[in-house]
Amino acid sequence: MRGRLGDAHWATFMRHVNRQYKAAFVKAFAGQPVLRCVGPVGGGGCPDAFAVDLDAPDAKAKLESLHLDHERPVHLTCARWSAQLPERPQSWDDGIDGGALCHALFGVADDDAHGACCMNFRCGARRNSAGKRVGFAQHAYCHTS
Repeated sequence: MRGRLGDAHWATFMRHVNRQYKAAFVKAFAGQPVLRCVGPVGGGGCPDAFAVDLDAPDAKAKLESLHLDHERPVHLTCARWSAQLPERPQSWDDGIDGGALCHALFGVADDDAHGACCMNFRCGARRNSAGKRVGFAQHAYCHTS
């Protein structure tokens, strides 16, 4: 999106996101003694009740298998954003609902105007240094992409 918007509009977008969404995003992690997988995208709880107690000795290792997952695929959100912009946008949100866009990308809490949160914790196989997914065969991961 940076290439589509250009450096100036991208910088304005980043300032907006940091000002409007960063605190809530950080709060999703901070002050939570235990982070829990919400289960698969289709619904239902996590079959393994995966949770990370941030005070436990194994927290760092377990965090590698917990993802802050988008409910709406980011590539589709960005494709729609790009398609809705005019050929030469006058701002990062030219012709679109910037609040709805940012909620889709960064919404970690329910919003009266834009609906349910768009990011949740889900367990999933971590990637090794070569980018290959590695995990435990007996674990039914909720984050599968």
